[in-house]
Amino acid sequence: MDDGGIPSPASSVGSMSTSAIAGHHVNDPGTYMPTDVLNEYKQRDPVIIAKKYFLERGGTQTEIDAINSEIDSEINSAIDFAITSPEPSLENFLQIVELS
Repeated sequence: MDDGGIPSPASSVGSMSTSAIAGHHVNDPGTYMPTDVLNEYKQRDPVIIAKKYFLERGGTQTEIDAINSEIDSEINSAIDFAITSPEPSLENFLQIVELS
């Protein structure tokens, strides 16, 4: 907390519980999850809720598709960077871990 007793972002701690609403990979249908439980999680999914909220307030599916495309592009760029980057030396790795 800062001097005024107001929590600062650096001192805040959050806790949440998550659940997958899909299988673990594209070929996993996730049929081991009971349908009623899956439906309950889908009703509380923040991405689905945000998408509905956006559309109800005049946003379009085309805009959502553009946002999703930008997200996919950023993810793919990060993956490419990770794949093409050299492995750090053990010394560098341990220094990074120590600083974290």
